[in-house]
Amino acid sequence: MLAALGERFAINNVKSLVARFLRDCFLCKHVKGGKIVMRPWGPTSTATKRNECMHLDYLYVGNPTERGNTC
Repeated sequence: MLAALGERFAINNVKSLVARFLRDCFLCKHVKGGKIVMRPWGPTSTATKRNECMHLDYLYVGNPTERGNTC
């Protein structure tokens, strides 16, 4: 990954940025009982026909009333 990035982009501290991204990536982790658990590395699902595989992204930004917003 570092070599591919280095061929296309000039990024300072790319090694530490990639390490942090991989460490903090939520696609590599799941939350269970308030504890973040790393997912094992393995093959990914590949759909061969329409609607065979579904991917959902979840984003939680907190309770709006805790932030003082109502919408």
